[in-house]
Amino acid sequence: MRAQITGASTRLSRKPRIPLLLGAQTAFNLSFYAVVPFIALVLAQKFELSATAVGMVLGIRTFAQQGMFLVGGALADYFGGRRIFLVGITVRVLGFTALALGTAVTSTIPGVALAIFVAGTVFTGLGGALFSPALNLYIAQADQQRAAEGTTAVNGRTTLFAWLNVTGEIGAVLGPLLGYSLIDHGFTLVAVVGAAVFILLWGIFWFLLPDTQQDASGDVSISTAGSTPGGVLTQSSMIFSRILAVVKNRGFTRFAALHSVDLFCYNQLYFALPLIAAAVQDSHKVLAAAFAAISVVVLVGQVPISYLSSKFSVATTLRVGYCISALGLLILGAAQWNTADTAPVFLESIGSPTLIITGALLIGAGHLLVSPQALSHVSIHTPTHAKAAYLGFIATCGGIAVLLGNFVVGSVLDIVADAFPAAQPLVWVAAALVITLAASLQRPLNHRDFDLQ
Repeated sequence: MRAQITGASTRLSRKPRIPLLLGAQTAFNLSFYAVVPFIALVLAQKFELSATAVGMVLGIRTFAQQGMFLVGGALADYFGGRRIFLVGITVRVLGFTALALGTAVTSTIPGVALAIFVAGTVFTGLGGALFSPALNLYIAQADQQRAAEGTTAVNGRTTLFAWLNVTGEIGAVLGPLLGYSLIDHGFTLVAVVGAAVFILLWGIFWFLLPDTQQDASGDVSISTAGSTPGGVLTQSSMIFSRILAVVKNRGFTRFAALHSVDLFCYNQLYFALPLIAAAVQDSHKVLAAAFAAISVVVLVGQVPISYLSSKFSVATTLRVGYCISALGLLILGAAQWNTADTAPVFLESIGSPTLIITGALLIGAGHLLVSPQALSHVSIHTPTHAKAAYLGFIATCGGIAVLLGNFVVGSVLDIVADAFPAAQPLVWVAAALVITLAASLQRPLNHRDFDLQ
């Protein structure tokens, strides 16, 4: 059952301000990266969990966010971006509050404290699974509006998704600095401050954020839950049908599955990079240098890279980007090889730190090249009524690829480490070959992929 919104018509009739949307990404990442990087440390030190248990908790958190993007996108399409946006922020606040509460009561009720803390990590992910697809929906609509109004040319333009990466990286750089400045006073304070930032954002967006357009005519409408008998059931059925329509779209599913290698490869900055750097002298300094270099590349290079890539076909951009990321993995494998006794002399002359930083930069550059273009490409071709769901499915496929890929890679590395340690770099060669294969198979979307939608 559908009904036109009658209240707050002035707010809902306004187009969302682009600086407000981009600023949201900065604020989200500021709070996120002030809190989340310390979760593994708290689990290992305060709750004394094993490395396997810590990995499981972090994996569940990642899947609760990335894996649920499709659901969050479908909800944003159906109920409107503003409503899901605010609900997502609320869930993130609950998550951070649970993290703070869990660490605050550790000494008195340790078992319950751990359960509360783990629940907080899951809620932290679920919150992102709601507000991030809603934000992507706003960005997609604003980007298409810019093109329709002639603000930017169809070719040779920098998409708002590229600017979203830039503003998000600002928060990703400042967030850890905020967290480190507070961590000496305890993780509880860090989590409370993170929750406070999101509470402030909730208030700002409650007053300033209009709703998304939910149909081709531009009318704003939402469903009225429970307005008739069986209304909730009807809504659930309609939302599920939208999710099912996305999954059953073979052309799009193929595109999303192949594109998932991008997020898998980018995630190796948090899995492979620390693992390989651990064998290098002054590993913390090497990691810090690698991530600092990536941040500089994002802040300085994202817009020029996006502008340059827009002059080429989508197929070319994606394939080149995937291959650059694969090359980065190969170089990280070479860095790991360099720590073994069988490493060739020329690798020793380059040095592991140089190889690690170079590999990380290539992975980051590949992601910068393909991610904004892929999201913009999807937003152009997907139906208006299900745009957020399609954008969300891209992230969901990436989350699944990270979860399964890291499990496979980690298991193989453990097996090889016991049987033949010198062969560990070959694992990254195999991963790079898989990514290169995806590059050769990838093709852009076209309107025929959505003829039956």
